[in-house]
Amino acid sequence: MIRPIASTGSAVVLIGNCQVPVSPSPASWTGAPLRRTAHRPALNDRPCTVGAPTAAATRSTAAITGAVITGVWPIDTTSTGAAIRTAGAATDAACSTASVRGGSGADSPGSASRPATAPTVTAATAIRPPRRRPRRRTVDRGAVVTAVVGAAVRAVVGAVVGAGVRAFGDRSGSGAPRRSSITQRDGTTTEFTCGRGTGSRYRLTTVSDDPRTPDGDPVTDLATDPATDPATGPATDGPEALGADLPAEAGRRLAKVAALRDQGVEPYPYRFDRSHTLAEIRAGHGDLEPGTETDVRVQVAGRVMLFREQGKLVFATVRDRGGDIQLFVSKGQIGDEGFAAFREIDLGDWVGVDGTVMTTRKGELSIKVDSFVLLSKAVRPMPDKWHGLTDTDTRFRQRYADLIVNEEARRHFEIRHAMIASFRRTLHDRGFIEVETPVLHVEAGGAHARPFITHHNTLDMRMYLRIALELHLKRLIVGGMERVFEIGRIFRNEGISPRHNPEFTMMELYQAFADYTEMIEITETLITDAAVDATGTSVVTVLGPGDASLEVDLAQPWRQVRMIDMVEEATGVAVHPSQPVGELRALAKRFDVPVLDRWGSGKIIEELFEATAEHTLVAPTFVTGHPVEISPLARVDRHDPHLTERFELFVGGRELANGYSELNDPVEQRLRFEDEQAGKEAGNAEGMGVDHDYLRALEYGMPPTGGLGIGMDRVAMLLAGTTSIKEVILFPTLRPEVF
Repeated sequence: MIRPIASTGSAVVLIGNCQVPVSPSPASWTGAPLRRTAHRPALNDRPCTVGAPTAAATRSTAAITGAVITGVWPIDTTSTGAAIRTAGAATDAACSTASVRGGSGADSPGSASRPATAPTVTAATAIRPPRRRPRRRTVDRGAVVTAVVGAAVRAVVGAVVGAGVRAFGDRSGSGAPRRSSITQRDGTTTEFTCGRGTGSRYRLTTVSDDPRTPDGDPVTDLATDPATDPATGPATDGPEALGADLPAEAGRRLAKVAALRDQGVEPYPYRFDRSHTLAEIRAGHGDLEPGTETDVRVQVAGRVMLFREQGKLVFATVRDRGGDIQLFVSKGQIGDEGFAAFREIDLGDWVGVDGTVMTTRKGELSIKVDSFVLLSKAVRPMPDKWHGLTDTDTRFRQRYADLIVNEEARRHFEIRHAMIASFRRTLHDRGFIEVETPVLHVEAGGAHARPFITHHNTLDMRMYLRIALELHLKRLIVGGMERVFEIGRIFRNEGISPRHNPEFTMMELYQAFADYTEMIEITETLITDAAVDATGTSVVTVLGPGDASLEVDLAQPWRQVRMIDMVEEATGVAVHPSQPVGELRALAKRFDVPVLDRWGSGKIIEELFEATAEHTLVAPTFVTGHPVEISPLARVDRHDPHLTERFELFVGGRELANGYSELNDPVEQRLRFEDEQAGKEAGNAEGMGVDHDYLRALEYGMPPTGGLGIGMDRVAMLLAGTTSIKEVILFPTLRPEVF
């Protein structure tokens, strides 16, 4: 931030708690303590001395030829305040140098005594008050002046907005402003204008986006004069417009923050006492007749979403978690000063208001504002209200912005919350206890999946992020906790797709003395009740063949069918795990289903099912009778030793749940684990190892048990009517963003 010193014509750069005059080639810099009691009282009266710049932190100008200036200044781009202060110093020093070099006669006082050679231009590394834990500085020693200014702007606004920044200076004294330019390493030239006189004022605008910069343009002080800074207008081209004119808009808003603090107003107060949510006001007064004024006083808070001025009135729409309501702001009601202050509110700001409930003549429920307070100043503008935030990658990456402007996104997560609450309520009513089990496992087990691997430094051992909740929950059944469940995060180091995210949420439950038939019943109850609780209806919309939208009533009986019967229905060929593997390989080849040499008959049947039949299961369907080969933790079917008492639930062609009668024979379980280990050693990265501690638990005896796992994200997709899992995960896994 550059502040003028009216008596000297020099600029002041704020360095730490110092006000330091900037000159072309200082030997040392000293300044008076910075006093800003309302904003940074800890800095008041702190001694201030800044030593001369070191050789490593200073670069002299290599050449001043005509209007081209090249040089380097250090900058801490990790600090917003330090970056813009140092950039301001660099700009002021550059302007001072250009004025000295190019001035003559009366327009350049003292020029006769100046040397003909180029003076040295220096700027100090930003210095902060001492801290308990000093932070290592990052110095960009390879950037030119334009890169310094550009880095400062990026540090302030948090986005890359252009190749360079133009800095326009106006020293309002005698003589016309001078135009100079800075040449970057890539050959791009950035222009700046320097004048002379008392005071120092700067405006920052992007080089490529703002053609409206003739010599006679008015100049704006970012710190004190936002009203005269011309904006390039609202964004008009989708989500990319979020940063199209961000420097000018951010500067305008930051200027308001500075102005408020100069007036003793804190733009980020600590708290606000709200009496009602907007939903509560609508529920209590939604039936008021048009043109009604009440004496019901309320204190509400919300983000400003719409703003419309009409003479001595302002109509603003604010939004909180419960909805929207209109603010009716009258100049006659809040006075000239209050009305002028409210007009400085920007879209996206959070405000708290005190007023009375009323309806306008058109019947719009409103709050007649008697007073207001700014609760949080939004420096970054919201996405364009006409185009919204439509790019899916931007929506998922900047979920905060998505939630601000996208009501549908908020609805998805409200449905998800209600769904999870319904699950918990149903299970509590059935006597289940909610527990928490470890996320870090010594052995990855409980599912066929590739794990995330980490290392425990203290124990010096490899560990795995859990791929299932199962094995620890069944240990609790062994311990006598007969009904347990957990809702927790699962991590699988696998692909990303519309139905897969590496980090997702599972609900698993285990009930002693039950089998898979009871798990089927509780699955149907949990999901149907959750649909009604979260959406008010048991009817959901799913995609059918040809991506046609179909309505499905979850209250209707759900179908049950064996996996081998589904494959026969889809292929016209009867299959069974007891068949020779060669016959099933030939069938798979006929239907273009790839198979691996190590797969047995059971695995090939599963692949045939997924390729030919799974997508046809639109209505809720329990697929049962999975082959033993692919079900190492399930009990053998009591009627067919090649199959297991296991089921998977499919709705809309997507798997939602998996359950079975739990294998509790420790000897049989050891043999299954050893088969899994052999497959893992043969190249199956998703195979389980031998969990010796789990086997020891089974040796103590586990009663007959039914188990169930439900993918909570996929159920949320079903209830919200979405086709992408990212729509129901607040912060889905994405490729890293380059800043």
